Amino acid sequence: GTVTGVQTCALPISALDAVALTRRVNRLAAREGWRIMAGEFVGQCVIVCASGPDPRRDADLTRLIAALAEVVEPKTALRIGVSAAGRGPGHVLTAYAQARDALFIASRLGQPETRIAYFDDLGYLYTLFRAGRAALDANPYIPMLRRLSGEPGADLFRTLEVFVDSGGSGVRTAELLSIHRSTLNYRLERIAAITGVDLTDPDTRINLQVAIKLFRLFAP
Repeated sequence: GTVTGVQTCALPISALDAVALTRRVNRLAAREGWRIMAGEFVGQCVIVCASGPDPRRDADLTRLIAALAEVVEPKTALRIGVSAAGRGPGHVLTAYAQARDALFIASRLGQPETRIAYFDDLGYLYTLFRAGRAALDANPYIPMLRRLSGEPGADLFRTLEVFVDSGGSGVRTAELLSIHRSTLNYRLERIAAITGVDLTDPDTRINLQVAIKLFRLFAP
């Protein structure tokens, strides 16, 4: 009855000891008067709680997550997945899968600093994830990315990823990588020589961006 007629979202939390964490969450919820359900499921502490239409902008949910991060595991890099909001008991399993996938995608994309992974932020990344490993194998840019990732010395793969994610902005890329523009230009020249692609072409950058995310998600 708790989830019937109320918009809810699921928050699986990765922790070394999910059972102990679940106990701490329940004690904290009882003390603070939170209306949540917490339990251990496949090695994670999973919380089901009320939410507004957009969990990213729900004030109560934001306070709950902050309390969990600071009080429950203050010395641990707590990682929380947050599903989209939905109604009814049938949404709970869907919500768990969404939040679990958000955590997995954040980890595969090399985002260790991401403490909270929102399903609603995934956008096209979830579409790529659902496409599966077959999309990686069929993408024509993957062989050149494998060559790039195997290059010694400067991290050319990461440089290319930041460059296409920044919309081809050299200034923004250099800032994010904390390198001089001349260093970036040298790396981009090497990338172009190795891959044979035209990095000034917007469509090529989009295709590379998609291929890089597929590589991050599914390459061994």
